[in-house]
Amino acid sequence: MKRNLLLCMILWHFSYGVFSQETNDISKLPPIKKGEIMLTDGTSIEFSQLTVLNDTVVISNSQSRQSKYAANGIYKISKTGNYAVLGAITGGLGGLSGGITGTQNWNTHEDLKEKKTSFIVGATLVGAALGGITGALIKREKIVYKNSTYFSLKPGMDIYQDNK
Repeated sequence: MKRNLLLCMILWHFSYGVFSQETNDISKLPPIKKGEIMLTDGTSIEFSQLTVLNDTVVISNSQSRQSKYAANGIYKISKTGNYAVLGAITGGLGGLSGGITGTQNWNTHEDLKEKKTSFIVGATLVGAALGGITGALIKREKIVYKNSTYFSLKPGMDIYQDNK
């Protein structure tokens, strides 16, 4: 039992690095449209465009002002967004399946038979709208770069050098 638990923990520890999409090489970072950058001094900056030129990170904020930072001064870079599209797709599929299920017995009623298609389409559109609104309220953040000079206990428990 203890051996199986130990093997599972070792497998989980090594698979974390394989399946997470974060990198320690800043030069391999692709351009990012929207996100947040955290510097080693603890300041956090939101950006609307990020590009990497050798060991320099160039960011643009919403007012189109550009700032440059050296790679050794950056702790982590995160992509930000929301789940609006996923929520709209999920809500639309839920509305579609609910509309189909709810109208299965409408063929026996003459007054409801002609309204079946419009009810299914309406349920799909309402479900997609509600799912999109709900998904837009849920924020998403994905770490794409993390400085490897800091000591880190995976996953997610980090000890900063200045103990912040």
